Amino acid sequence: MLKDTHIKIPLEKDGWKQQVETLCWQGEFLVDYVGINKYSLSGEIITRNVNWTYRFDKAISSLDGKYSVILENYGTKGLILEGDRLIREINRSYYCAESYEYPLTIFRSLDGRTCLAHCPEEYNQIEIEDIETGERLTSDTESHDFFQSRLQASPSGKYLLSAGWVWHPVDMVEVYDLENISSPEYFNLYHDETLNLFELNSATFVDNSIIAITGNGEDNENDKYICAYDTEKRSVLSKSRLSENAGNLMTVNEEYVVGFYEYPKLINLRTGEILKKWKEISSGKQNSSINVQNEKYPPTAIDIEQKRFAIADEDFIHVVSFNE
Repeated sequence: MLKDTHIKIPLEKDGWKQQVETLCWQGEFLVDYVGINKYSLSGEIITRNVNWTYRFDKAISSLDGKYSVILENYGTKGLILEGDRLIREINRSYYCAESYEYPLTIFRSLDGRTCLAHCPEEYNQIEIEDIETGERLTSDTESHDFFQSRLQASPSGKYLLSAGWVWHPVDMVEVYDLENISSPEYFNLYHDETLNLFELNSATFVDNSIIAITGNGEDNENDKYICAYDTEKRSVLSKSRLSENAGNLMTVNEEYVVGFYEYPKLINLRTGEILKKWKEISSGKQNSSINVQNEKYPPTAIDIEQKRFAIADEDFIHVVSFNE
């Protein structure tokens, strides 16, 4: 039986209310790499002596917390950090950059390197680098008409997914096989007729080969679905109707995912049933990498290994943890 706990970390300290800019997990702490604070789960607020003096508004960290990237999510500039030490600057193409999420993730490759996947030259071409040295590991990546975004690697590092879009606009999902990391092969799940979806709005790895995908129906665009898809067999394992938008996804285990559209909700991956809603936690109305309305989404941190997430509002950092 899946159980959950919800704690609130107050943001007021010594009469001052702290403002959270970004959130990343670092062990049992939550770090605001753009802001100035570090937060313990017991409520302690630790001030960090760093200020990057730019329009950075998002942070992504490695699983071990050693490396992070801060970036302007709807801009072109990012910084790679080890702790508070600047390693190097990165950029992406200007093309439509103000309209969709910066394509970037940190992951451990099959050979154990900590890698950075991003699009340093073209909006449609993913490159993979050693995060510390900047050594380019890809040498023959194919560029094609796809706006890469919301990159995520499988736990093993064998696959990389991109939940991006193509011009009309239509949300789609591509998957890259990184077995040969210098020349990864890709396939577009939108073209898999067994899914029968008009749009693929969001996706996340459930395990090393299975992906949870949400999207709109081909026959009726108002119908919402959640699917489990096997990247090894390239086949749909399940497809179920959703009663509401799921938004971005977090895996809890092989049976459950959390959707973050409007508020967090626990979803049965195989049936589409929404088992619990945390309506007191506002998580933003994001259901695509595209954000032409410039909506402000709350700082959110996901910890897959410890099965927990954190979301900040004006008064608290909400932390929800799962255990079986």
